[in-house]
Amino acid sequence: MEVTAGAQRRRRPIRAGLAALALLTIGLAALAAVSLRPHAVKPLTFTAGSSGTARTVFAEALASGVGGRVVETTGIPDALEQVETGSIDVALVPGTFRFGDLPHVRQVATLHFAALHLLVKAELASDFADSLTALRGKTIDLGVQGRPEFGIAAALLDFVGIRPESRSSPEGFVPRALAPSDLLASLAGQKRDALPDVIFLLETLPSPIVQTLVEKHSYRLVPIPFADAFAMSALTHEWRTIASSHPSIQGLQREFVYDTIIPADTYGIDPPVPPIPLHTLGARILLVARDDVDADTIEQLIDVVYHTRLAQTTHPALDVSLLRLPPELPLHRGTIAYLKRDQPLITGAATSALSAVLSGSGAFFGASLFLWQWYRQRVRRQREQTFESYIRKVAAIERQVGELERGDSLEVAPLLELQRELARLKNEALERFSSGELEGRELISGFLTHVNDARDFVGQLIVYVRNSSGQNAAARSNSGEAVRSQAIADAEEPPRDASGAARDTNRG
Repeated sequence: MEVTAGAQRRRRPIRAGLAALALLTIGLAALAAVSLRPHAVKPLTFTAGSSGTARTVFAEALASGVGGRVVETTGIPDALEQVETGSIDVALVPGTFRFGDLPHVRQVATLHFAALHLLVKAELASDFADSLTALRGKTIDLGVQGRPEFGIAAALLDFVGIRPESRSSPEGFVPRALAPSDLLASLAGQKRDALPDVIFLLETLPSPIVQTLVEKHSYRLVPIPFADAFAMSALTHEWRTIASSHPSIQGLQREFVYDTIIPADTYGIDPPVPPIPLHTLGARILLVARDDVDADTIEQLIDVVYHTRLAQTTHPALDVSLLRLPPELPLHRGTIAYLKRDQPLITGAATSALSAVLSGSGAFFGASLFLWQWYRQRVRRQREQTFESYIRKVAAIERQVGELERGDSLEVAPLLELQRELARLKNEALERFSSGELEGRELISGFLTHVNDARDFVGQLIVYVRNSSGQNAAARSNSGEAVRSQAIADAEEPPRDASGAARDTNRG
């Protein structure tokens, strides 16, 4: 029973480990079930500013994809303010501008380009064949302050050295400021001669307003082929408030102005408008949302943006790689979660780091394995030496018994002392084995056989000496060799019962 109890104690860590592994497996399965459970999309309110623009059409398609709705705002600053206050969930706004005090507005996704359309009356188009210096002395509609085209157009004119008309600059341009809705109204109610010579509009492609200007009022597009030079000028120009006095848009960020192409024939076939692909300045449209919009809803909104047919309606098509462009606003937590979800489990950096760790730890694990094998062998050797020490002690007792046998006479007292020592060694070895201090069933079995044989022989000698103590003096003076021979003979002859028949006995 002692050996069985020791084995049970050794099995307890294994059972505890299996139980912990089972609990961990159940926990991981439950976590996976919760994380894979589909989440309901919260209905969202969208805005793209004023109605009638291509940006609004895109917003309506996006809202229908997630069961939301589109509301109209007076402009980009108004849209941003309503997202900041929570009146609207999501807005589509042009980037490139430094956004002001909007601590709750977050960038969700990067969308298509809004192109800066530089439109001039058809009869003036030839004047712009070589440069934009023909803008001097023209009536130019920059758009109203607060609209993104105003900021980019004003910065562009400043970049090419054209100033508004003044006493110091009599050849400067004459500024006009019309909102798109006012521009459309003036197109319907005024004679063409009263319309601006030049109109700047920042619109996504194709723009309904630009289409009207081209088809009904004979405006033509002029290229702006120096977008890269304009963007690099951010290194030499100080930040200035160009866009408006509105606190939501505080200045143009030229590093976020991109070279954009308006494809040939976008606004007309006969005559072609433009006749060839036309380079101009462009700004990325940003999808922004309030920071408390549910992260799961934002993730599903991103899926609609990049992984449905809606992504193919823009030129160029939208791709999820746009999320990796430098953000112009802090990213929404839903966007961050989406980016982490699409990251590969093993990246190049992770592979390099893993390779370094493995190369550095290979020697460590090799040395650890060597030390572990050495330790096991040492423990095994110590265990074997422990049993050897017990066997040597039993052998020493057997030698003492032999010396007593070779003496002139045998006495019971020393034999009893040796028998008690054998019993003590046996009990001590069994206790250490049952407690786990000693291991090795073969070793303990061999030791017990050895010690039991020795105890049996000593016991037989004691019985013989006691039986011989009542005989005559001549018998007591028999030599030890004679006593030993008689004891061996008695040991080989099985005991008999009262009837004289031989019977079996259990030794030990």
